[in-house]
Amino acid sequence: MDRELIIPPDSSDEFDLFISHGSGSSSLQFLTDIVAQAKQEDTATSKKRYVARDHEQAQETLIKDYFVEENPKYDEVQLYGKEFLRRPTSHDVAFLYNAHEEKHGIPGILGSIDCTHFVWRMCSTRLHGQYIRSDHQYTTIMLEAMASNDLWFWHVFCGPPGSNNDINVLQKSPIFTNEQLGTAPKCSFHVNGREYKHVYYHTEGIYPTWSTFVKSFAYPTNPKERKFKKVQGSARKDVERAFGGLKAKWGILRRPARSHKQEKIRNVVYACMLLHNMIIKDDRKAISPVYIRDPLTDTVIDNNVLSQLHEASSYFRLRFDVTIAVFQDLVRIPPVAVSQFYRTFSLSLSVLPGAPISILLRLSVRYTALVSPPFFRLRRGVTFDLVEHIASMMHLDEE
Repeated sequence: MDRELIIPPDSSDEFDLFISHGSGSSSLQFLTDIVAQAKQEDTATSKKRYVARDHEQAQETLIKDYFVEENPKYDEVQLYGKEFLRRPTSHDVAFLYNAHEEKHGIPGILGSIDCTHFVWRMCSTRLHGQYIRSDHQYTTIMLEAMASNDLWFWHVFCGPPGSNNDINVLQKSPIFTNEQLGTAPKCSFHVNGREYKHVYYHTEGIYPTWSTFVKSFAYPTNPKERKFKKVQGSARKDVERAFGGLKAKWGILRRPARSHKQEKIRNVVYACMLLHNMIIKDDRKAISPVYIRDPLTDTVIDNNVLSQLHEASSYFRLRFDVTIAVFQDLVRIPPVAVSQFYRTFSLSLSVLPGAPISILLRLSVRYTALVSPPFFRLRRGVTFDLVEHIASMMHLDEE
């Protein structure tokens, strides 16, 4: 049985409309032309139909259709990027607030932000000084992204040279453009009795002390700071896990980029991140799978927004309030466990009157954890903090 390449009939209106979209020849038109040429060259005696494949021309045509900077014929970023590479809307922010507070116990967090590198193999020699750094062996291109706990990328910015650090990339990043234009969603939240108008992200220690960033304590000195350091480090790993999943899923990002043009590399990265978010939604793992647009608002440029975001006093106040909120969430004890603890502690005072108070507190907490299952289901590593918290509430000092 003869095998031949079957193409849609020319009489199909939808097919003709798809081919005639835009100006010039498209990748689909290129395929149609070579198949038509093969039909013309077909003879009555031949049993097989051969199609001359021009791989280089097909690749260039495909790139012109989808990955050119100006007027692409089939712009997938315009078709799908509005949904799968979107910035968080008011609907998305509400879902992200609830999901992150339930997962990490941190109120008001939108996600974590960080940078990663992609090796650029075909970097020009004259550009090596811009795209190589002392801690990297090869020339690289940087990517800044913000991800949530479901590994969904909500902000992407690819293209800065690899010689930059995270602060240099942040200064070029458009992450706060919506705030400057007045089109950012109004999503205020309350922490420790205070209201904050702008969302914030978890970052590493290299990022500046801005009111939209929350960093961990470099040298924690009390149980509250130590507990917040652990919780913040766990939440900040969301973007690291997203980077790992992205590179593990798409081999083209793991291997050194072989394109001579930086624009092609950037478009490939954006396409992979778009497909990455598509897969998360298809697997039903997205925190906010439904795209609901915000009402259109007039653009009003406010030059004072950046000065408000860069306030160091707001940064320290926010970190203090979040630390208190996290610790209060960790030491929240069920009422049944509280009554059981006080009964156990009163009994230990009567049985061991001369024992130190701190030892009696620890024994009472451990016994309550054994006999009261709700008390035992607290997060790991809270027992020692609970002892100090209960001792401070009861105003008891060690004898």
